[in-house]
Amino acid sequence: MDSKSILRKQYKLRRASLFVSDADKKKADDAIKEYFISLKKSHNISVFLIYVSFRDEVDTKELIEYLLSSGGKVAVPRCYDNGRMEFFVISSLENLRTSAYGILEPEDDERFRVTDFENSLCIVPGLAFDSNGMRIGYGGGYYDRFLEKHENMISVGFCYDSLIEKSVLTEKHDRKVDYIITEKGIMRTNG
Repeated sequence: MDSKSILRKQYKLRRASLFVSDADKKKADDAIKEYFISLKKSHNISVFLIYVSFRDEVDTKELIEYLLSSGGKVAVPRCYDNGRMEFFVISSLENLRTSAYGILEPEDDERFRVTDFENSLCIVPGLAFDSNGMRIGYGGGYYDRFLEKHENMISVGFCYDSLIEKSVLTEKHDRKVDYIITEKGIMRTNG
């Protein structure tokens, strides 16, 4: 097992034990959502590219509902075996289906695939981040490849404050995010 795989396992265990109760996690998730809403007001965003939370990740489902109810255009990712990730616009969480990995994904419907990423903002999942905007992801490289293709897009990492490190182990292909939002606030990185 390589160093990053060991770190991923450690961060997953740390994240799983962060909160004493579901209410504590919800309080942190709600704070992250509110900070994100305040950040989005300072940017002209047409499409929000947002992952659908899974297990103990920072919850995004309430944020997706909020963005949809406030007239936002929301697109969620679908990952393919060839390493490609595409985003598809949804009108409701009901548009999603459970993938083979148990993650909610949109249907592969060309009519809803996002092809124009101008004025888009991408919310990036991660196990841990550092203040430079680097992250330890899940190992698939989907977001790094996507962000490399769309360098002018605003990117925001969601993470719990206790999983922000001084630095994280990175590789040449890793991409930075522009902002990190935790339950304690918004951090502008040098990403």
